[in-house]
Amino acid sequence: PFNGQNVVGGELFMDNAVIEHAITGVLAFGKVTAINNSVFFNNKVYVNLKGVFAINDNKSESIITGCDFTFTPPLRDGSTGPVTFVDIEDVFSGLPPEFVNNNFVNTIPGTPLIQKPTAINAVNSKFFTMGNIFNELFFGILSINTLAGLETNLNIKSNTFIETRNSIRIVGGRFEVIENNTITGTDLTGSVSSSTSFFGIFLVGTSGFIIQDNDITTTTLR
Repeated sequence: PFNGQNVVGGELFMDNAVIEHAITGVLAFGKVTAINNSVFFNNKVYVNLKGVFAINDNKSESIITGCDFTFTPPLRDGSTGPVTFVDIEDVFSGLPPEFVNNNFVNTIPGTPLIQKPTAINAVNSKFFTMGNIFNELFFGILSINTLAGLETNLNIKSNTFIETRNSIRIVGGRFEVIENNTITGTDLTGSVSSSTSFFGIFLVGTSGFIIQDNDITTTTLR
């Protein structure tokens, strides 16, 4: 395995690219990252964004749109995961990155839960998601915020989560908007109050949020 595209302090524009079997498909420290209509397959980390978006510059905007992030175990080194489609770290200044109309898919439904991918793993970061499909994953959107008073302003709208065990899980942060998402999955197991592994929307230590008009479907809710 190898690293695909590495960008430090610059701008990255990718259209109709294919990145497969990499340790890290894209590693970006640059100012603007735009990835469109590209295919990522069986990388360990597909895209890693580190503090790259529009620092003190509200005129710049970054977007990942129309891309396919696909995992079909095993990886080339023989391991079976888990993998991460998008890692975001310390992206909290300027305009938020946008993820629009992407597919995040694990193609083997019988993959053990602990080996299923995480689609978007964010730490102390803000972002916008709309029109994405999250299918057969462990985490769809995982956001962990440790900075006191951080206004993450996550905007999670009109996405579809299918059999994604932790569909939306947010720890910390403020002023999140979660609306018009469709979430479908098998029955919950165990108690929601104590479980760390169930499909749906889970927030802890978060304030000022709006959750509305989401369609959550299962046979039995506990």
